Amino acid sequence: MIEADEILLTDTMLRGFAGTGVPLELRPKVSCRLRGCDLQGNGSGTALFLNGSGNLLLEGCQMSGATNALNFRVLQAEFDPLAAVDSAGSRIVIPNHPFRHGELVRFTAGGGGIGGLADGAEYRVIYLDANSIQLSDSLRGSAIALSSATAGAASLRKALTVKLRDLRNSCPTLVANSDRPLSFTQDGSW
Repeated sequence: MIEADEILLTDTMLRGFAGTGVPLELRPKVSCRLRGCDLQGNGSGTALFLNGSGNLLLEGCQMSGATNALNFRVLQAEFDPLAAVDSAGSRIVIPNHPFRHGELVRFTAGGGGIGGLADGAEYRVIYLDANSIQLSDSLRGSAIALSSATAGAASLRKALTVKLRDLRNSCPTLVANSDRPLSFTQDGSW
């Protein structure tokens, strides 16, 4: 388990041991670059677990010895807009939310909408405190004016990006939980 804001590993071998099975687990809010690394599982489980992590770049890495090359948990918050939106302050109150300032999140209206936000659109978080945030259209933009919240289920999910370059994967499944919001690119710079 690694806890940091950003990690760069080059030409490193990481092995999972009996009991844990995961050679590398990235904790929430980590951006990680792995270059020329060899991640070996213990015969089952996952070679790399993204526990709500930020961005991941795998370049020239080998993944083997696990059922899944990648598995992840996305940071999210579900809430009822009618109860959570303070339109006077253009803020959303979510007790103990998992978001940090500047993070990119995707809004899903579900059954409850918020005036000023589009279903499926991505916004930047303006962190106010551990229980409330505002949303902006850009990293340094001002808060979006929120209005007319309707009752129902809505969510904010942190955008997670994985970039793969020259990945040599011998695991049976590349990504477990592939139904979750994840953005993959096979090449490109970070």
